[in-house]
Amino acid sequence: MVFKSNNTTKKNPLLLKLKEAQINLSMTNEKFAHHLNISTSLWSQTRTGVKPINISVLSGVLNKFPEMQNDVIRYLMNNHHEQT
Repeated sequence: MVFKSNNTTKKNPLLLKLKEAQINLSMTNEKFAHHLNISTSLWSQTRTGVKPINISVLSGVLNKFPEMQNDVIRYLMNNHHEQT
């Protein structure tokens, strides 16, 4: 399984953790998206940096990976600062 990498994904620790989780669980994009309760298209676009992590993805992360709660909070704080 090869992941496309770009500047967006390199700067996003939460996305890197999600990709690692997908690899560790040996899940395809389709199965991982289903695991997060999001569409395959949304996960693919998020994974490759086409779309930013949105509330649907964050909700899935918190539901399936509660240990990433602090990562989600850091992501939200950093994302907020970039927009202000």
